Amino acid sequence: MCIRDRYIYKSSGIYVFSNSIVAGLEGIYYDQDGDSDQNGSTKNGGKISNNTITGEIRSKGIYSRTNYTSGDTIINNSIRRTEEYESCCPTTHFIRSRDHWGRDTLGVIKGNTVLYDDSIGTTHQWGHQYGIYSSGDYIDSNYVEMDHRHQPGYEVYSINAYRSHVTRNTLKNNSKDNGHTQYFIYANHGSNDSLLIQGNTLTLEHWGGHTWEYGIYTDGCQSCVYDISNNTIKSNSYAISKLVNLQGKTYFYNNAVTATNDQRANMISI
Repeated sequence: MCIRDRYIYKSSGIYVFSNSIVAGLEGIYYDQDGDSDQNGSTKNGGKISNNTITGEIRSKGIYSRTNYTSGDTIINNSIRRTEEYESCCPTTHFIRSRDHWGRDTLGVIKGNTVLYDDSIGTTHQWGHQYGIYSSGDYIDSNYVEMDHRHQPGYEVYSINAYRSHVTRNTLKNNSKDNGHTQYFIYANHGSNDSLLIQGNTLTLEHWGGHTWEYGIYTDGCQSCVYDISNNTIKSNSYAISKLVNLQGKTYFYNNAVTATNDQRANMISI
């Protein structure tokens, strides 16, 4: 089935699967809005799987907001911008997951492919670009490639993870001198969280002298714990600021971090 944007509001346990969607603004918008059924029972989480989303995707490829209890499952989807929006500065979340932390089950974002390539456009400037933006999820085994060598833009995040575990993802970033702050993995926390960043592969291809900021960035607190292990981080550029920036209580071990010999700044900053 080939359809335009798909909007689902205050529905329980919906399965959205195996669709081809051409999205101008948003591909799949699934908002349970913390809802319960008429008897006060909590609703089931939904499942969004095996969809192909293309088009301009000016706002969101997949948007998921959970109910009071169960996180949603977003698996094996392909999201790729294939058309340029001929105006200025939209901010895009290719996968946006909200309000999953604190439910009985976390959400699952697994096996998805996100491709952002700005070469399809002309000279217009994009706003912030997020491959995956999550709140309370297991983010596992996704492929995210952000190619923004051709047009000016703002912040670029491969994964922005709030209170989420980030494991076994493959992240690639191709960039030049036309961006602002850029992150592979930006991890944020709540009080007393214990979060995993494990088994990810991060590859940066960066041309030019503009500083590229962060491979893994953790936003610290005294009562939370990060376990960062078995990750591989590679950079071809001397112009990266910090391949790893650690804050808070962190266990950092069994990682492979490589860059050029003329690295501009710190490999690991604490």
